[in-house]
Amino acid sequence: MLMRKNSLVVTLSMMILVLFSACGGRGTPDTAATLAPMYTAAAQTLQALTTQVALTPIVPPTTAPTPALLPSLPTPTRPSLPTPVPHTPVPVTRCDWVGFVGDVSVPDGSVFAPSTAFTKTWRLKNIGTCTWTSSYALVYSSGQQMGGPAAVNLLGNVAPGQMVDISVNLTAPAAPGRYRGYWMLQNPSGVKFGYGSLANKAFWVDINVAGPKVTTTTITADTPDPSTPGQTVAVSVTVSGTGGTPTGTVAITGADTNCTITLASGSGSCNVVFNTAGSKTLTATYSSDVNFASSSGTASHTVDKGVALTSITADTPDPSVPGQAVAVSVSVLGLGITPTGTVAITGADTNCSITLSSGIGSCNAVFNTIGAKTLTATYGGDANYTGSSGTASHTVKNTSTTTITGDVPDSSTPGQSVVVGVTVSGTGATPTGTVTITGADTNCTITLAGGSGSCNVVFNTTGAKTLTAAYSGDVNYMASSDTESHTVIQGPSTTTITADAPDPSTPGQSVAVSVTVSGAGITPTGTVIITGADTNCTITLVSGSGSCNVVFNTVGAKTLTAAYSGDMNYAGSSDTESHTVSQGPSTTTITADLPDPSAAGGTVTVSVTVSGAGATPTGTVTITGADAPCTITLIGGSGSCNVVFSAIGTFTLTATYSGDANYTGSLDTKSHIVN
Repeated sequence: MLMRKNSLVVTLSMMILVLFSACGGRGTPDTAATLAPMYTAAAQTLQALTTQVALTPIVPPTTAPTPALLPSLPTPTRPSLPTPVPHTPVPVTRCDWVGFVGDVSVPDGSVFAPSTAFTKTWRLKNIGTCTWTSSYALVYSSGQQMGGPAAVNLLGNVAPGQMVDISVNLTAPAAPGRYRGYWMLQNPSGVKFGYGSLANKAFWVDINVAGPKVTTTTITADTPDPSTPGQTVAVSVTVSGTGGTPTGTVAITGADTNCTITLASGSGSCNVVFNTAGSKTLTATYSSDVNFASSSGTASHTVDKGVALTSITADTPDPSVPGQAVAVSVSVLGLGITPTGTVAITGADTNCSITLSSGIGSCNAVFNTIGAKTLTATYGGDANYTGSSGTASHTVKNTSTTTITGDVPDSSTPGQSVVVGVTVSGTGATPTGTVTITGADTNCTITLAGGSGSCNVVFNTTGAKTLTAAYSGDVNYMASSDTESHTVIQGPSTTTITADAPDPSTPGQSVAVSVTVSGAGITPTGTVIITGADTNCTITLVSGSGSCNVVFNTVGAKTLTAAYSGDMNYAGSSDTESHTVSQGPSTTTITADLPDPSAAGGTVTVSVTVSGAGATPTGTVTITGADAPCTITLIGGSGSCNVVFSAIGTFTLTATYSGDANYTGSLDTKSHIVN
């Protein structure tokens, strides 16, 4: 009986080993779903057969081997399993347990080029009893990590029985070969778990890295050859390889300015520049791509001497005078490196030589005689450039002396013409040409005759002035100038009353007085005071003119006076104008007749006012229309007197003003009732 039990134990142990072998290193799609009932059946059988014999289960290794580089691995095959005998299931449970479903991407043995990035995705099933949360993570376990992270948290919850795709970003190693990396899940407590009966097996990524193919890089042209310093040279390249067309870039080196070609159909070109003459070697270096290895090729190139451009950039001063040092500046330019060496300056009586610094330089030459000269700059060349030359014209003249001989009158007034006389002298022939006079408000130009001449200028404002005479020079003489001080004092002004309207006016009427003030120079500014009326006024000049209003209160012949106060350029002046004021109209008004109505025989007081536009009217007003008239002598333009009506009825009172020196007569009427 004991032997029979032992035999059954051995048989069941072998079944478990076969099951583990069939699972391989990580399991096939939903392997755990198949494994669980078998494992349960084996456990139940063992439990039924014996309760005394202690069994030691055979546990596969917790992780797979971890070599950095593995040979090609055979695909595991699963042996046929016998149909399990049905038993009453005994649950086998684990909190964290992975069921491997399959590879979603990058199946085993996938081929990648060196250093190629890829994403590995596994499809897993939660066959445990605990929900995987975002606190669970995919973690690197062993083998080749392939640039992957140490851990990647799950994106969400995976309940028991659910499947999930879990991915990790990796990079193929740089060296060719077979590579495998092992990964597991990890719970929030940091415990790693995987698939298999003990949930301790890692799943993996398995790839092959292919080696690059050999290439040949050839420089097919370098045009032009020979070139000169600074000239653009087009370098053409082809890159070939077996089993396809290389892509990527080719770096061209060996020139002073290099370039890079991006291949199109395995070829391309770019431009380089050599700055110096001599024998050169160009190198084309292909950088490789995912399929092809790097390579390089060379080509010889010749750079001949280039042509330099020599220029005289300045000869200062120009014109010069005999014996004066003239600074001659030169530049020598080349397309490549900056030219070096010396430049000889000729064409003067005392010549000089320049040693170039950064392609430029200067030295001093001297001319002893007057006339038109030609300076020549001759560059001797250097290792990179042939010689060249440049020229510049130069003029040598004698000095001249310009003198202002008069500025008459001095002092002058604004607007007055001032005669400016000038002479120009020099050694040799009489100077010719023109002299420009400046410093006035209206300037002038003198054309010399016998070396002298004059012209007229005008100053518009007062003050201390400076006249300048500038001689422009001629073929024999340099330009020269002279200055002279000049004083401008206040000039006379003319004030004119141009209108006083209306004329004649009446007392109290507004009279507009218009004035202009003029001078020989700039327009006068300031104020003009109008006097002679009873109400006077002041004008502020605008463009030399203006107007304001005055009032006369009395009749008669009047005289208006306009007095200009002057300004910084003009003295004061004045003008007078006669004006006539005639009698004005008056207005008479009966302001009261009290009492009204009155009783027959009773006294009635009649009040009157007389008004006018100017002074207060004076004189008398006669009241008629009653039994007897009465007379009012105006005081302050008003007054009253008494009348009597002896009869009853309606009467008309009349007030008649007789007028005075300023006003004509006027009257008013009013009805009155007597009861």
